[in-house]
Amino acid sequence: MDSKTRFLTALNHELPDRVPLLELGIDSIPVIRKYRKRRRGSIGSLIKMGRNIIGWKKVFDFVASRPLIMGFMGERIVKFYKAIGYDVAVVPITLYIHTFLSAAQYIDECGRKFKFSKIESGDKLVDIAFYDGGYFDTEDPEASYDEWDPLDPDLKAREAAYLSSVQAAKGDIYVIPAIQGFLEPTWE
Repeated sequence: MDSKTRFLTALNHELPDRVPLLELGIDSIPVIRKYRKRRRGSIGSLIKMGRNIIGWKKVFDFVASRPLIMGFMGERIVKFYKAIGYDVAVVPITLYIHTFLSAAQYIDECGRKFKFSKIESGDKLVDIAFYDGGYFDTEDPEASYDEWDPLDPDLKAREAAYLSSVQAAKGDIYVIPAIQGFLEPTWE
């Protein structure tokens, strides 16, 4: 049974040949080191330098608005999950950062607040963004929501991330776009 059939069979409450393997995200440094094909090298160094000079918001806005870069990231996600042996690659096409509240906090495009915290992974401390509540928790949440910019469904970077992932999958792994945040409690 191929990955797509295995995954769709399980979704249809039928019995696949085995349980489909999938994960929304992997933040374990030892796992990433083992399965990553090459080091981030100069690209990672360039991003770090940009972050230190102009800040995360400008770096993120630049990266997220470029279909070519988002396509490259989608392709890397698929290759990583294929190397691990998963059946499904979950490729994020939402949750772009809307506003930075501080160097350690941001709000995504769905109105969820996140806070960066350091966790130990392998022999390193890694910054991981953790959900920190909803943004629309004012006296009049509907008014605050109406002031929020609507999501841009035509953002080319969304399409680029997904299409490059499907192309990189070559039918070996099933690719699903991760549309997260819309049904979560952004008004907490």
